[in-house]
Amino acid sequence: MHTFGSDLKFNCHIHALYTMGGLDTRTGNWCNREYLCAQAIKSRFKTILLACLRQARHELIVPDEIKKIWLAKFGTVNLFVVQNKLYRMNWYNWVGEKLDNAKFTTKYIGRYAKRPCISESKIKYYSKSEHIVIFEYKDKISKQWVEMQVDPISFIGLLVRHIPEKHFHMIRYYGAYGTACRAKILKFIARKLISLYGFANLLFGPPRKTWRERRLETTGIDPLKCQKCDIAMSLTEITYRTRDGTMKTISFF
Repeated sequence: MHTFGSDLKFNCHIHALYTMGGLDTRTGNWCNREYLCAQAIKSRFKTILLACLRQARHELIVPDEIKKIWLAKFGTVNLFVVQNKLYRMNWYNWVGEKLDNAKFTTKYIGRYAKRPCISESKIKYYSKSEHIVIFEYKDKISKQWVEMQVDPISFIGLLVRHIPEKHFHMIRYYGAYGTACRAKILKFIARKLISLYGFANLLFGPPRKTWRERRLETTGIDPLKCQKCDIAMSLTEITYRTRDGTMKTISFF
């Protein structure tokens, strides 16, 4: 789940990754499902979500910030009325293309799932004296890059609103990765992989590359070599700020 849009406004939405089929634990065969009805998924998701909210409406504590949004958009803060209005609205649902490359899919999801709400490269300008921050984002409608100028305090406010509450789960696991059935299904998958590729190939696969090797392979630059003198660097000390505000240094020599 992401709470941010490209312009850093509060735009709560969900990304889901699913398989086009699944394993039949009775036969051990893979069942392909090449067709998926996007309209059915959209209707089903809306119905189930609103039904769950309706059942829990007496237990929910709605923040004042959300109530202000409801009041501006729907003219009421009553959850039951808001749910009815939401049900009559058209919910946006986009089904992406099928991802055939497992390596690319793993990298893409891993990077996208835990990314921050804005990358440093999109912050184009900051001036303490001018009291401004300029960042850019790509407009989803016009497909053009747009620059936004705000003061530093407002910019910080745009960032911290997307920090989740403590213990709030932004990622959920279902199916083979669900806690209730993960052990059973993963054992079944392991047996199938061993029957196909052999235990030795699974156990003694290629050695895992170090962070330095991965960076060198990706960028062509050794991150631990000085770009000017071409001498390998080594970590000598780490300095950090403690909770009481003092600076502490750990030396490795």
